[in-house]
Amino acid sequence: MSRGPIWIPRASRELLTTKPEQLAAFLRHHLAEEPAISLSVINGPAGPLYNVSSGGAHRTHLFRILGLPRIIAKLYARIPPRRFDVASVIDTAKGMTEAERVGHGWHTLLERGLLHGSIRYEGAFAVLDLDHAPAPWLLGDAALASAYNTAYERVYPGTLTELGIPATALTGRKAWEQWLYG
Repeated sequence: MSRGPIWIPRASRELLTTKPEQLAAFLRHHLAEEPAISLSVINGPAGPLYNVSSGGAHRTHLFRILGLPRIIAKLYARIPPRRFDVASVIDTAKGMTEAERVGHGWHTLLERGLLHGSIRYEGAFAVLDLDHAPAPWLLGDAALASAYNTAYERVYPGTLTELGIPATALTGRKAWEQWLYG
């Protein structure tokens, strides 16, 4: 089925004009059709964030727009590993300055209670042995952390501030970098 720009209005109209006895078939068709909706989920301190991985952006938006409470999807949990090295979260072509910067950021997050674990070094590269991260996306580079912070604030307003991240650090990538590395 084509999912161009007119799909959501057409599907909405179809849903709203479906007879009650045909509603179950309509929902089954749109929820269970191939390809299946795949969602990646990452847990955060107040609840999870979901990201449509494949097969369901239009259907997910349709159900959200119409206020329908559930969808059928395959969930793929993004669980952080117990061990991170700097090379796993940055493009190593960015060089040692970026590697040192990420290690410094991890120290800051540990000091501020936003990570639980320990940092050791293998040569010049920081290695994080992670016990717990209430917001695991903070371990990524500044662009990733800032994007997830923005999404998390939209879904769970004030939660990151309650963890100890000032609201000013959540306004964008540069503000995040200034707070984390400044």
